[in-house]
Amino acid sequence: MASTIITEVTHYDTTGASTDITSDLVNYKVEENWGESIESADLTFNVNVENSVTFVEGNRITIKRGFVTATDEFVFDGMIIKTERFGGIIKLTCKDMLYEAVKSEVTKSYDSNIDPSAGVISDIFLDLINSHTSLTADGTSVTDTSAGTYPKLEKFVLRNDDVFDAINRLANYLNFYIRFDPTTSKVEFKAKGTASYSTILEVGTNVMNVPKWIFDTTEMINKVTIFGASQLDWRKENFNGDGSTEDFEVASKPGASEVTVGGVLQTKGIQGSTGSFDYKVDEERSIFSFETAPVLGVNNIVINYETQIPVPVTASAPISIATWGGPDQTPTEKTFYEKDIITIDDALERANSILNKYSEPFISTELLIKDAIDFEPGMLVDVVDSINGENRSLMVHKITMTYPYNGDKLNVGDKELKIEDWDVDLAKRVRDIQREMSKNIDLLIHASALDKQIKFKRASLTIQRRNIAGISGIYGSATQGIYGQSYYGSSGMVWGSNLLGTWGQVNWGNPFTSFVLGHSIGAVLGTSKLGADNPLPWQTLYTKTYGATEGY
Repeated sequence: MASTIITEVTHYDTTGASTDITSDLVNYKVEENWGESIESADLTFNVNVENSVTFVEGNRITIKRGFVTATDEFVFDGMIIKTERFGGIIKLTCKDMLYEAVKSEVTKSYDSNIDPSAGVISDIFLDLINSHTSLTADGTSVTDTSAGTYPKLEKFVLRNDDVFDAINRLANYLNFYIRFDPTTSKVEFKAKGTASYSTILEVGTNVMNVPKWIFDTTEMINKVTIFGASQLDWRKENFNGDGSTEDFEVASKPGASEVTVGGVLQTKGIQGSTGSFDYKVDEERSIFSFETAPVLGVNNIVINYETQIPVPVTASAPISIATWGGPDQTPTEKTFYEKDIITIDDALERANSILNKYSEPFISTELLIKDAIDFEPGMLVDVVDSINGENRSLMVHKITMTYPYNGDKLNVGDKELKIEDWDVDLAKRVRDIQREMSKNIDLLIHASALDKQIKFKRASLTIQRRNIAGISGIYGSATQGIYGQSYYGSSGMVWGSNLLGTWGQVNWGNPFTSFVLGHSIGAVLGTSKLGADNPLPWQTLYTKTYGATEGY
């Protein structure tokens, strides 16, 4: 029987006032999973709890426990995201405080040349947490990446990304982990390591169950082929023209090309973008399409084109094949197409990395622990099982804590340990770099709605009038001239001088001398000289200059 554990569950209302609601607690379940930054908790209370508190989504819930005091271990600190009521029961679904990062969005460009972070990833992380969420992080919770071998980011561009996604991209780039520490109320951003639990977990001592060991070969790979490394090649293919066929398919995916028909070089174009051209290329279907079918001829169509020839790299694990290949020693093969691989050396490195991880069975088991707490996902534990003859060091990838307490359930194994490798994964790193670089090819624009009214102050105000003299044209008249319509005036309308004729026939941007706005000398329509020769100047009717406190 497990030792008695003391539990404390506290509710905080919108004002921050706290209430101990442990007495109405029926049960809780808290799960911590490796690879999942936001922890979850499900709590069930009897309905009497509403005599002391009112549950509102967004309110804070904390869980503490211990063998000596209720505060030995800070299990959970988070917020209510869902409330369910049925019968005499109230069930709460909660997420830890890192959920705040999901609720916040940011549009920003971190440029190593002008931003204070100078490309230091830990500084970018600190700014995202402290400036764009209600959470806190500092030098005690974040590993400093400004020194040593940690890389820097030339640019890190965010467009309406939620902060949680942004910090996870930073974590994936460095192979760091992120978690909210309920004890310090700070967000952690630290290198994945091999922290070990100080006490051996031994069946019959502090392990309450007899473990069921699983040796899983369903994901085994002991022969791998990598397609990614490639070399440039030029191909030449001849076709016969028949005077009607316009499309010709080549054997490989084309890049740059040179095409001749009857010895005459053809012009390549893009449909809808290029004005005049002879042929276009559908790279995905490897088809050259001519605008006009080439004339009849034998091998009169010559297509020279560039193509990338993939160079496959194959590696195997002979010991694995001999051990788990069965009676006929059949390898378990898998082929990977890795677009980020450029060289053959990189392909070999990727192949060997895959074999190191997957050429042996993954081992896992489940442990029910008593008299021990303070486990964390990612922690290494030494397991001694004399009943099954197993003595292994495995990684904790899931912790389940429950109330009433009957021990903690640990899911441990070597799969996560192998595939993490505690190093930066090459493929993921390259893909992230490419994604960041592709974001820097256009402008970063973010329009925000402002809730303030802005008043502009006038420096001065002048009211002027100018007369337009004319013989028969009336400005604004419905019968003798409508300004802005297709007929400005009517056929034969005279404005102060010569006959203009029908207005719809006038070329509006060109100079002519017969049109006169208020003067018989003439003016140039469509230029600044229109009406400039009018002998009647502007007359000032009123002028006001405003002082320092006027003019709004």
